Amino acid sequence: MLPHPILATEDDRDYIERSILSMQEHVENFFALLELVYLESKSEQTPRAHALFHSIQSTLKVLGTVPSSSYRKNDSKLTVDEELPKGLERMRRLFFDVVKVGPESLVWKKPVTRLAQEAAQHAKNIQIKFPSSSTLVRKGVSRNSFCFLLLILIFVSALILALVTMVVIPFIGPSPSVAAAVGILSAVFLVGSGSCIIFCFVMAVRALQELFDRLLGERMHANLIYQPSSGLSDEASPCNMTTNQLRVKRGRDTRRGYYAIPYGDCVGYIEGKHVDAHVVMIGFDSNYLITRWNMAAEVMTGFLESGCIGKPLSDLLITPSGDVPHDLSTLQASKGDVLKVKLRAFATAPVTLCTIAAPILNLSGKTIGSILICANAKDNLGVFRSYIRDYLTSEVGVSLSELIEKNAVDTRGKAAISSLQSFLSCALDKQVQEMAREMLTEWEWTTAEQLLAQALRSFTVRHEKQIDSMFPATLCLHPNVPKAISTLLDAIGVSCMVKLEVLSQTVNVFALAVTITPHCEENELHLNEEELQDAIMPLIHSICGNMCKDGKDINLRFPCQVTAFLEDGEDAFKSIEKTR
Repeated sequence: MLPHPILATEDDRDYIERSILSMQEHVENFFALLELVYLESKSEQTPRAHALFHSIQSTLKVLGTVPSSSYRKNDSKLTVDEELPKGLERMRRLFFDVVKVGPESLVWKKPVTRLAQEAAQHAKNIQIKFPSSSTLVRKGVSRNSFCFLLLILIFVSALILALVTMVVIPFIGPSPSVAAAVGILSAVFLVGSGSCIIFCFVMAVRALQELFDRLLGERMHANLIYQPSSGLSDEASPCNMTTNQLRVKRGRDTRRGYYAIPYGDCVGYIEGKHVDAHVVMIGFDSNYLITRWNMAAEVMTGFLESGCIGKPLSDLLITPSGDVPHDLSTLQASKGDVLKVKLRAFATAPVTLCTIAAPILNLSGKTIGSILICANAKDNLGVFRSYIRDYLTSEVGVSLSELIEKNAVDTRGKAAISSLQSFLSCALDKQVQEMAREMLTEWEWTTAEQLLAQALRSFTVRHEKQIDSMFPATLCLHPNVPKAISTLLDAIGVSCMVKLEVLSQTVNVFALAVTITPHCEENELHLNEEELQDAIMPLIHSICGNMCKDGKDINLRFPCQVTAFLEDGEDAFKSIEKTR
């Protein structure tokens, strides 16, 4: 159902509320379809993904026309809700500028789903109240409405009055002052009613054009959805328009093939999708034209196989010398030679990989091409690094336990050590990997003002805010940091001073320090530390945070990022050396 371009009625209000509440379900279904298409190779779901993507875009476009002042909180004063329109606007920008129907959009699943979930939760606590001006304009352009008929009647009356004045005054011959007054009154009456008519005419034409564009867009998209898919056609693919069309082709069963391996006394086969989802493989022929670009390469770079087949390998691969044929010709897979290369990625910095080159053989054993495969040297280094990290963490935990058992510290020190032992659980490799993925996909850039506003917006108690003078203009944080601060303030239950500062022990490691000081004496603060630990520590540790108590001050520390690093350390070092 398409809503009226001028939103003002009860039906429009219901449409907006239902659209916001159902947005989370639509977003989850959209990303589920993307996973089916690009991770499980179910290309028959592509039309459904395009249809749902277009539906979400259309809904967000309509929601973008709602004035921000229309969202009101359910309180006695019906104050304007500022969070909901900001979240909807951010979601609209993501779906129009970033999220597409492609594998590169899968990394946005969690942030976009969380935005839709927050919008739905906000919508349950607000009501829609359109401005009076929108209601009047809607009635002014609606045929047979009282406002429309009254406007026409006023305009006709003004026109008749002007004509009568022009005809009657010369015959009566009144004094100049009376004639001028009557003439000015008639002119003002005519110009005012005429301006209203012209304004309503312009608004009606704009609304009609908007409605026509929506209907045309729906019709054109429906035609595209029901056309036969050309994704598997070699002739329709623009990437195959090369001088070697007969040899460089993408087979119809590329994604449904099998890999052969020796198994006992016979040959075993592995379903291709299990390997292609995790191992980057790029095939090329003797002319260094790409003949295979598997699913893992698509997910890592954002470029689809249909757009890469037939392209020169040098367009997407960066080798140390820049001469792709020369660098790859020196590789010998039998000797285990590894080459560090970079793959160009869509809208991000190039991805660094360690690869080997292996020949592709036909059934008679003749070489028909070559393939680049991600080498496992880097993976082994990651395994060893994980083991060393876990070992160091375990040794630190054992040493701290011995300090407590031998009563080497006082009661206050034991509390600090217990907090540190609890925090060390975040340093295990599994937790580190999960937090790194969250840092990649969920962390958000914010300011001190936005952070405090999100943490304190639900409190009726007035809290004092203090921001360090050296606090950066923006910083990147886990989105649950405001929730952790508000949970702690809610557990304290009294007015507090909240101080923000950013600490830096080393050059590239930053921490957000939040100091909460209750506005009461320590003996007046009825705070059960065990209950506080049980209530807040799981949330804090889930975002790699730490908490310690110093007198009546409670200190929270969270990891944060002040500057985004787009290059790895080796490349940054080289760039610095070149500038010297």
